[in-house]
Amino acid sequence: SFIPLVIASVIATVVAPGVDGSIQYMLTGEWPADIWARTPAFRVPAASEFPTIAPWDLLAYLGLGIVCGLMAMLYIKALFRIEDLFRA
Repeated sequence: SFIPLVIASVIATVVAPGVDGSIQYMLTGEWPADIWARTPAFRVPAASEFPTIAPWDLLAYLGLGIVCGLMAMLYIKALFRIEDLFRA
Protein backbone atom coordinates (compact mmCIF):
# COMPACT_ATOMS: atom_id res chain seq x y z
CA SER A 1 0.00 0.00 0.00
CA PHE A 2 1.02 3.61 -0.38
CA ILE A 3 0.87 4.69 3.28
CA PRO A 4 3.76 2.45 4.49
CA LEU A 5 5.84 3.75 1.60
CA VAL A 6 5.21 7.35 2.67
CA ILE A 7 5.95 6.56 6.32
CA ALA A 8 9.22 4.81 5.38
CA SER A 9 10.24 7.77 3.21
CA VAL A 10 9.56 10.27 5.99
CA ILE A 11 11.51 8.21 8.52
CA ALA A 12 14.45 7.86 6.09
CA THR A 13 14.39 11.60 5.42
CA VAL A 14 14.54 12.33 9.15
CA VAL A 15 17.17 9.70 10.03
CA ALA A 16 19.57 10.00 7.07
CA PRO A 17 20.98 13.46 7.89
CA GLY A 18 22.14 12.17 11.26
CA VAL A 19 24.38 9.70 9.50
CA ASP A 20 26.42 12.30 7.61
CA GLY A 21 26.46 15.11 10.18
CA SER A 22 23.75 17.32 8.70
CA ILE A 23 21.81 17.30 11.97
CA GLN A 24 24.66 19.14 13.69
CA TYR A 25 24.63 21.68 10.87
CA MET A 26 20.88 22.16 11.17
CA LEU A 27 21.05 22.60 14.96
CA THR A 28 24.24 24.67 15.35
CA GLY A 29 24.83 26.15 11.91
CA GLU A 30 28.31 24.62 11.62
CA TRP A 31 29.53 21.41 10.06
CA PRO A 32 31.26 18.79 12.21
CA ALA A 33 35.06 19.01 12.07
CA ASP A 34 35.45 15.59 10.48
CA ILE A 35 32.71 15.88 7.86
CA TRP A 36 35.17 15.14 5.03
CA ALA A 37 36.91 12.30 6.86
CA ARG A 38 34.06 9.87 6.50
CA THR A 39 34.40 6.40 7.90
CA PRO A 40 32.26 3.37 7.17
CA ALA A 41 29.32 2.70 9.47
CA PHE A 42 30.44 -0.92 9.95
CA ARG A 43 33.90 -2.45 9.86
CA VAL A 44 34.21 -5.39 7.49
CA PRO A 45 37.13 -7.63 8.45
CA ALA A 46 39.57 -8.77 5.82
CA ALA A 47 39.47 -12.42 4.83
CA SER A 48 42.90 -12.91 6.38
CA GLU A 49 41.47 -12.10 9.83
CA PHE A 50 39.27 -15.21 9.84
CA PRO A 51 40.77 -18.42 11.20
CA THR A 52 41.52 -21.16 8.72
CA ILE A 53 39.17 -24.12 8.66
CA ALA A 54 40.59 -27.57 9.29
CA PRO A 55 39.16 -30.54 7.36
CA TRP A 56 37.63 -32.03 10.52
CA ASP A 57 35.74 -28.76 11.04
CA LEU A 58 33.96 -29.40 7.75
CA LEU A 59 32.77 -32.75 9.10
CA ALA A 60 31.32 -30.97 12.14
CA TYR A 61 29.54 -28.50 9.85
CA LEU A 62 28.22 -31.37 7.75
CA GLY A 63 26.86 -33.05 10.88
CA LEU A 64 25.32 -29.79 12.03
CA GLY A 65 23.65 -29.36 8.64
CA ILE A 66 22.18 -32.85 8.78
CA VAL A 67 20.90 -32.34 12.33
CA CYS A 68 19.35 -28.99 11.38
CA GLY A 69 17.70 -30.55 8.32
CA LEU A 70 16.21 -33.35 10.41
CA MET A 71 14.99 -30.87 13.02
CA ALA A 72 13.38 -28.79 10.26
CA MET A 73 11.54 -31.86 8.97
CA LEU A 74 10.37 -32.68 12.50
CA TYR A 75 9.22 -29.09 13.00
CA ILE A 76 7.19 -29.05 9.77
CA LYS A 77 5.55 -32.40 10.57
CA ALA A 78 4.67 -31.23 14.08
CA LEU A 79 3.29 -27.98 12.69
CA PHE A 80 0.99 -29.82 10.28
CA ARG A 81 -0.19 -32.25 12.99
CA ILE A 82 -0.99 -29.42 15.38
CA GLU A 83 -2.81 -27.63 12.56
CA ASP A 84 -4.86 -30.79 11.93
CA LEU A 85 -5.73 -31.01 15.66
CA PHE A 86 -7.11 -27.48 15.62
CA ARG A 87 -9.15 -28.14 12.48
CA ALA A 88 -10.75 -31.27 13.94
